Amino acid sequence: MPIAMEFYDNGVVVRHTGVITDDELIQAERELYAYVYREQLQFQIIDLADVEVFQASGETMRFLGQTDYALAKSLDRLHIVVVAPTHGRTQSIIWEAWAQDSDAHDPAILTEIVNTIDEAIRWLGEKGVQISSGQPTASNG
Repeated sequence: MPIAMEFYDNGVVVRHTGVITDDELIQAERELYAYVYREQLQFQIIDLADVEVFQASGETMRFLGQTDYALAKSLDRLHIVVVAPTHGRTQSIIWEAWAQDSDAHDPAILTEIVNTIDEAIRWLGEKGVQISSGQPTASNG
């Protein structure tokens, strides 16, 4: 499976490479929410920069967006940023439409789609989210 996860105290970086399918995206979603974080889950960086083919359906992207939105309701606030410079950009927009919180005053989830990992880290910093220091725990799915 072309997925690598780096778990931090307060979040996760998920790197997808090669060909991405519906099943792989759903499995990654389950794994990242099943992980026990030392602090509350505050962020996800979903890195699609090395994806060659994005085969996930619009239906899967809707499911993932709805899942992220529903699970964010149990947290103080969840920040999800997707790095999608080329492949997966359209599908990421579909996901974002379903994940966004309609409560503009106090949203449970904030989302962004960017072109680089540096932009993702900068966006998180602008939202007051710092990636916890310490060594990440790696998982290859």
